[in-house]
Amino acid sequence: MFSLFRIRSVDRLLLLALFLLLCRAGLLLADLPYVVPEIPWWLVGEKLLAGSLLYRDVLDDTPPVVALLYAGLSLVAPRSAYLSLLLGTGLVFVQALYFNRICTRYGQVDERSYMPAVLYLLLANLCFDFAVLSPPLLALTTLLPALSRVFTHIREGLEEHRVHETGFWIGFSAMIYLPSAVFIFFVAASFLLYTGTRPRWYAVLGIGFLLPFIAAGFLFYFLGALDAFVDCYVRAPFTLAKQGYMSFSFLTLMLLPPLALCVWAALRTLGHRGYINFQVVSNTVMVFWAGAALLSYPLSTWHQPACLWLLVPAGAYFLAQWSYLVRKGILRELLLVALLGHTLVCLYLPFLPLRYLRTQFFKQGLVYNPPARPALEGHKLLVMGTAMELYLGNTPATPFLDRRLAAAALDDTTDYAVRFKTYQAFRQDMPDVIVDADSSLQSFLRRMPILARDYALQPGTDRMWFRIRRPQPGAAAAPTSTSQAAEL
Repeated sequence: MFSLFRIRSVDRLLLLALFLLLCRAGLLLADLPYVVPEIPWWLVGEKLLAGSLLYRDVLDDTPPVVALLYAGLSLVAPRSAYLSLLLGTGLVFVQALYFNRICTRYGQVDERSYMPAVLYLLLANLCFDFAVLSPPLLALTTLLPALSRVFTHIREGLEEHRVHETGFWIGFSAMIYLPSAVFIFFVAASFLLYTGTRPRWYAVLGIGFLLPFIAAGFLFYFLGALDAFVDCYVRAPFTLAKQGYMSFSFLTLMLLPPLALCVWAALRTLGHRGYINFQVVSNTVMVFWAGAALLSYPLSTWHQPACLWLLVPAGAYFLAQWSYLVRKGILRELLLVALLGHTLVCLYLPFLPLRYLRTQFFKQGLVYNPPARPALEGHKLLVMGTAMELYLGNTPATPFLDRRLAAAALDDTTDYAVRFKTYQAFRQDMPDVIVDADSSLQSFLRRMPILARDYALQPGTDRMWFRIRRPQPGAAAAPTSTSQAAEL
């Protein structure tokens, strides 16, 4: 099966597209659940369309480029899991073709074939959340050109403006997925060890890397939200608690077979003595890439399988090299077909007839299938906690979308200035319902009695608080009387 892609021709390109479509055809025909980490991206996009300013009016760590993208998608098909799937599938196919060109342009892979591309597509199905438009997937779109320039610089040398572009691509990827900024060290290490790059060019590389940060900083500065941008996005990997969407044991169960095969392929490739010097250097460069990808994982503010997207190019590269080193073709085919079967099982876990596996997968909290009759629908909602799936069918109220970033406003109510700003934020966009998902609401309302009298616990529930008092027409948006100020 995979030996068909060892020949490069137009019909093999069509087979490559057919391979991806067959792998994901079942998703297009199924009733898709939502990937929970994707829900805030849709909500932030809707907030931007409503005129809110990211990080100032919406407290969330969604990357700025992703927020703009999902704002555009919300214009076309709001909260559409199918649109995200279709665009993600198309983007993966384009990336696979570009990655194939990178691997065959200078002969890193022995034959000019589609093996790197088909193995890239194979690893692109490692989990259900690999199929959506996630920040790591989008960031790869700008990291791959940087990888191409690294190989070009090692083989032929680059002009100064190309070095600057390399830094810019990595800096722009950081505006899509901040942990990808660590790849600047991958580029610097590759240049330092395998090229005669002038010392001044490292400064050019750094300037190119910082340029997207500087541009974003100036934009938010003129919008009056520079501090919010730094706090909510730039400092988030170092200050926010990590939000996990899959247990370590379940993640290990899913990734151990492909990871073991990729490590074996890498060791076999690195130990092979028949490569020319450039191929040996290229193999080491991809080890650096894998190291940068692993380093990026703990920097992410949310931990899900899709955060490992950045490992896919390294895995596909070493599997492609290994596929030409295996003498017995039947062994290569059996192992790759077994890997394909494993990835498809992982991709279709939400739909498998194996009830135990499907149940355990849903318990991880990575995906959510909305019920036919949700308990809440059509309300302006505030969720005190991380249960973002409750926003489906509802509209987010107040700027406090990410509970971790809102902690300073919702938990630290001893300072009058903080309480006043929190009160203003509520009055400007009062929620109809507050869901006490983390059991912190009652403590908050005790410290904010002026808001406490507006809400009452729904009988028969222990976490849904409904609004019971509406503001009078023409009422002030902020407390002005002595009695109201005293309640704060």
